[in-house]
Order: sequence, then C-alpha cells, then structure tokens
Amino acid sequence: MRSALPPQLDAELRDFWEGGAAPWHPHRREFLLEMGELPAPPADTRTHTLTVMGRDLRATAAGDDLWLDGQLWVRVTPDGGRVVCGPGGASPELWALAFTELHRAGGWLPLHAAVVAAGGRAVAFTGVSGAGKSTAALRLHAAGEHVLAEDRAFWHAPSGVVTGLDRHLRAYEDSLDRFAPALLPLARAQGRDAHGKLRLPLRGAPASAGSGAGAQLTRLLLLDPGTPGALDLPGRVRAAWEATGVPLTACARTAVQAGVARLLPRLGPASLDREALLPAVRALLSPGEAPPRPQGPES
Repeated sequence: MRSALPPQLDAELRDFWEGGAAPWHPHRREFLLEMGELPAPPADTRTHTLTVMGRDLRATAAGDDLWLDGQLWVRVTPDGGRVVCGPGGASPELWALAFTELHRAGGWLPLHAAVVAAGGRAVAFTGVSGAGKSTAALRLHAAGEHVLAEDRAFWHAPSGVVTGLDRHLRAYEDSLDRFAPALLPLARAQGRDAHGKLRLPLRGAPASAGSGAGAQLTRLLLLDPGTPGALDLPGRVRAAWEATGVPLTACARTAVQAGVARLLPRLGPASLDREALLPAVRALLSPGEAPPRPQGPES
C-alpha cells in the first residue's frame, strides 16, 4: 500500500486495518491512498443510503468508481485500487466502507461473524445483530478456545483462508459477570469501547496485528435463537448474503458472487439456537472431526 496521507491519518488507518493473514498470491495488489479534490460523479448515477457501524452514509456507485458522502472517492480493480480523500477528511465509517469494497474486489468477503480456530481449521458463526454472537464468542474464549474474530472477519474465497482483524473481544459487564467472572479484572483494566462494552485482549493478538494468522474455514453456522431449524436453499442463499453484505462496485460484485457460490457449501444445514451452537463449534473443531469434503458451488 502506498500512502500520501498525513502521517497521523496513515498511522490510524494502518492500526485499524493491518493484521490477519494474507494468502500468498503471485500478483500482489497495489493500493494508493492520497488527499485531493474528488472527481464529480456522473449526473445519472443513483445514491444509496447505507448503515455502517451504526451510522447512515450516502454511497454513489458508477461501474468501479464509488463516492462516499462527498468525502472519499474509490476506484476498485482486481489488482488493487485508489482512494482519494477530500481536503476536509473522512469519518472512520467511510474509510471502513472503502477498505471493505477494496477487499471484496480481491476475493476477500467480509463476514459479519465470529470465528473460532483450532489446528489450522476454523468455524465461523453468523446471525443478525443481537442474536448472541459476541456472548457465544465470550463463552468459547473463557473456555480456552482460540477466537480469531468477534465480528471483523474476512474470508478469502479462492484459498479458503479466514482471518480476523479484532484485537479485543467486547462484552457488557453483566455478560462477563455471568459467563466469565474470572476475566472481569483483566477486562476492566483494558477499559471500555465507545458503546460501553468492556474489552478482553484476544489470545495471541500482538499489539500491532490482528488476532491470528488465519485458518481454513470449514463451516459457517447460522445462529438463530428465535426459530432454529433446517435451511432450505433460498434460506441458505439469504443467510450467506446477509453474512457478507452487498457489494457496491461492478468489480467487487463479480468477485463476491463467485465467493458466495464457494461459501454456500460450507454453510451448515440448519440454524442453531444459543445452547446448541457452542457444542456444535467444539465438535467441528475436535481433532477427530473430518473437515467437510470440497463441493462444487451451489446453484
């Protein structure tokens, strides 16, 4: 990544986004980040309102170009991309959306999921906000499992590697008191995030990197505390797209469509409630459990 951004902004972005695993690839992607005036979007383009990190943002896409709230312009290609930040700067939410789109174009699907790994294999579990992913990750972490990600996970569809960018697992104090009281002193010493959650450093997460080097994703589970049960094909497709989100640019859309086709065979056959989820994760990661056989994309 080449950056012509002010040093403080450059350092903040690298701190938030660098880390995790990057599978070897013969063609290294190149990115250029710079400050400057944004080109104007075409007059006939449509603007969408998206919610990112709890904030509503305006996004305008035309082919492989993306304008974000009039503060960032992003050009996406399979080999990399370019981001221009306007003179007034841009919010963290806009940078998050820009980097996510750049990752998508390179075959990295963002997963709204927690990830647990053992022995080079990983199981991810997804679900709507409030389903209980963070609490489940906390319980697994307290039991000694290796949590790769609480919520910031990326899966590289061509190689099958999943990695996490989280440095901490976040939880409310009452959840810690109920499920991991022995970890409360450590969490209190780390302080709280902007939402009032306590933070636990993830095992094996150095200060300058994400929570792990990555592992092969063998299964994606759907957490549904309300109506768990068997998933039909439309339900499986919907769950996969809800886990990764909708791309905005043509290049990213092509890569994500191919990635979702590879992700579907890894999706569990049924959604699980909170109590069924934890033993399912442990069973899938146990040394005697054979990983699922590779399958072709589902139609």
